[in-house]
Amino acid sequence: MVVGVPEELGGYRIDAEIARHGGGGAVYCAHCERTGESVALKYLPAPPSGAPSAERFEREMRLAEHLQHPNIVRVIDARQLESGDRLIAMELIDGEDLAARARRGRVLPGSAVAMLLQLGAALEYAHGEGVVHRDVKPANAMVDVRGHVSLMDFGLARHPDDTTVTVTAQILGTVAYMSPEQARGRRASAKSDVYALTGVLYTLLTGRRPYPGDTTAMLLAHLEKPPPRPSDSFPDLRCFDRLIAAGMAKTWDRRQSLEELLSGARLAAAEWAALESFEEPSRESHASLPTTRTAVWGIPASTARSVGSATTVDAPLGLRGLQNAAAVLFREYRVPLTMTAIFLFTLALILILRS
Repeated sequence: MVVGVPEELGGYRIDAEIARHGGGGAVYCAHCERTGESVALKYLPAPPSGAPSAERFEREMRLAEHLQHPNIVRVIDARQLESGDRLIAMELIDGEDLAARARRGRVLPGSAVAMLLQLGAALEYAHGEGVVHRDVKPANAMVDVRGHVSLMDFGLARHPDDTTVTVTAQILGTVAYMSPEQARGRRASAKSDVYALTGVLYTLLTGRRPYPGDTTAMLLAHLEKPPPRPSDSFPDLRCFDRLIAAGMAKTWDRRQSLEELLSGARLAAAEWAALESFEEPSRESHASLPTTRTAVWGIPASTARSVGSATTVDAPLGLRGLQNAAAVLFREYRVPLTMTAIFLFTLALILILRS
């Protein structure tokens, strides 16, 4: 029995607590007594009548029925108990959220981009259905033991047909990954999700939030400070600086699209892989890395495969990746390569003349 929680909730037997949220909410590992299925059971205490949280629950349930995608956590059941408490039964994922993963240190760029591509596939689908998530963050994404990533918690999402919650002059979202327009209380768009998703990539690459500090400091940073540069934390990540800057541009019209973000991330990962193959990373860049390098480094489009609408990565650099690598090598080593060629030509000429 979980302390403070009944052994049974709405036909679900509680086994263990997975996470706890503010206001008494929690997520539990539970078993459905009717089917025997293991689920992640989200428990939400009854809100005051007419409170925004009640509207949020109703909205999340409608969207859960509407959104079906391999990279979106599947909602199995949702109900409100006689007490007013609410339950959401979701598929139980054998893994961890990306916030927990990032707390253990930076993720190698290939793996980080593979995660990004899967979250991007989920958002691309949601945006195609007219849904803006509005709360994309590492804690709202789960990665399982196979590396499959799923986006969850559409409680702040908004569908064009949803007029139950007023957005104007109301700040909604998580401050650490909040777009500037959301920080100003303005309506969020698909570009707002792009901003947050780019922030998630920054966190995976560095193990840090885009902007440090308390709530006020982070809000001001989103509004006023330039986008963070991964290379300030790890010099070997300089090929991601432009990508982060474009994805976290302060105004939506200057911000890149989701498609551009995902395409640019593939190229940046390929460039990093090429440089990593010929350069010894700095001592600082090794500090948080695992002892083995099992992650895929290059993520060119030619090596990505689709599972439904999901994108996974399972191959070394393909032809496009090799072309990118060759271009990077030429830019980085054109001077020493030229000098070497001159030396070899001169040596050959001397040998020919002596003979």
